[in-house]
Amino acid sequence: IKVPINTGRRNYIIPMKVDAAELVKIRNIGTVKALRIAPAETLADAPAFGKGASHMWVELTTRIPLRVAVDLPFGSVTMFLVDAANVGNLRALTRDEIRAAKKEGFR
Repeated sequence: IKVPINTGRRNYIIPMKVDAAELVKIRNIGTVKALRIAPAETLADAPAFGKGASHMWVELTTRIPLRVAVDLPFGSVTMFLVDAANVGNLRALTRDEIRAAKKEGFR
C-alpha cells in the first residue's frame, strides 16, 4: 500500500505496512473489521511527517479509510469516517461476528 503525502512544498509517496488487525466502531455505521496501517519508513527530509506516529485504519474488505491519526511536532490530527453511502458491502458486524473476530485475533 502506498499513500501520497503533500507537505506544501513536495509530494511524497509513502510505503505503508499493516501493523494490526482491529475492530473499529464507526458512528452511524457500527463495528467493522479493519487493518491498521503505518508508514514502513520515515522521511528524513520531511520533518513534519518524519517524526511521531501515523496510522490509518481501512476496512478489511472494501479498503475504505475509516480513521487517520497523525502526530505532528505541534500537536496531533485525527480524522474519522462518520457516514458512508453507496459503498457496496460496508456493513456493521453482528454481535456473533464481533465475538468470532476477537477469537480470530482482532483487537
